[in-house]
Amino acid sequence: MSSILPAAAAAAAAPDCVPKDTLAQSMASGTQDIAALSALLFSGSVERNAIATHLGLGNLSISQLSLLGMLGMVKSALKIALGNDRCQAAGFGLESLRGIFGYTALEAESNALIVECDVVRVEFEGQATKTKGRRGGDLVIKKWKRFFNTETNPLLDIAARYGTDHTGKGGLRLTGFTALNLGDPTKDGSWGQSIWLHLLFGILCTGITSWLLIVVQTSWSWVRIHATVGMHASLLVLFAMPLLYTWKTQRPGTYLTIPVWNALSAWKSDVRTMELLQCRLGHGDVLHAQGSSLFLHDWPTRVIALLAALSLVVAYICQYSILTDATNESALLWLALQGVAALIRSVYWLSTPQGKELPKTSVAINDYAEKPFVLIQNSAPKKVTLAELICACKTGETRIPLWVWTYLRDTAIEDIVLDGANRGPEDIIPIDAEWARSKECIPSS
Repeated sequence: MSSILPAAAAAAAAPDCVPKDTLAQSMASGTQDIAALSALLFSGSVERNAIATHLGLGNLSISQLSLLGMLGMVKSALKIALGNDRCQAAGFGLESLRGIFGYTALEAESNALIVECDVVRVEFEGQATKTKGRRGGDLVIKKWKRFFNTETNPLLDIAARYGTDHTGKGGLRLTGFTALNLGDPTKDGSWGQSIWLHLLFGILCTGITSWLLIVVQTSWSWVRIHATVGMHASLLVLFAMPLLYTWKTQRPGTYLTIPVWNALSAWKSDVRTMELLQCRLGHGDVLHAQGSSLFLHDWPTRVIALLAALSLVVAYICQYSILTDATNESALLWLALQGVAALIRSVYWLSTPQGKELPKTSVAINDYAEKPFVLIQNSAPKKVTLAELICACKTGETRIPLWVWTYLRDTAIEDIVLDGANRGPEDIIPIDAEWARSKECIPSS
């Protein structure tokens, strides 16, 4: 009798004891396994929506709602960390990341909707040092080859409306022209496209997924802190990457500033750097102004994506360990809230135009009240524009002395041809004389 009383008193003094293996607990912890299995089998749709920049910024935000969306983000982050070549070597599907990595040249040959593009960076370097052997700096044009699909890239979709399509019908044959996409600055600057609005929406969605765990009545520990705060921070990092990429690449009207326009078409400008996307369509070239889009291919971004994905996996395991100790009531509440979050995400996806509902590339030019592009005619006797020079350069790095570019920019094409035709073996044209003078300014060693 004396041994029973202390045991009963100890049991009465332990109100936090939770009955194990209730139905709600089993269901709550089981959803972790179901979500993990679903991520392996069905997370392709989650990936497509999480990185589908052409479907709008809202899709990026809401894709992280609920655990299945979270695991889809992990899968995409690992692919970004590995890169295009390693993913192909490992046999991973890349359809969800085609808007970022693009296609291969072999895939482009078998699909008429995939067009050849170049990501372009133009730099006007400053005054060169005397050790370079000349005065002035360089005009540097760097190009990286990409192949994108016109149906999943809104910039190329705009270009496809003006260029002759793959059947040879409709549109405008761009032979002899360089088309410059003006975009829609009014739409780009609208509140619906505000990066701050969608960042707030993304913080809300990632917060719901992470902080639903507070309904589970357990004591706070480092495990619970990482399961909530750690998951929220990791999700925000993975969300910020595609959001920033979309912000940089899908607003040509915003990035086509007056200095950029003057540099491309009016020959003179104070702009120092430009980021462009060049696509070849309709037997011509179309240029799209954009921000820097190569950061997703750089190693710092890949390392950050990998670390965030690993942190998210650890937070997922921490949530699992906490749910095994949940009370029956809190486990049921957590289950219900996760189900509502998943339902909201699915309804949003279903209401977003997908695939065949996206705008077609067969819309005629005359269907636009104001054409969101301008044609730069590539014909003599006018002067060479920077837009033409960019399109003429090969993939890779092209470095041109600024004084050479100044001569090409300020001299009519027919005069350049005549100067070259009239030169004799002993003739020195003014440009050669300037080059000789620049060398005289360099002290001999």
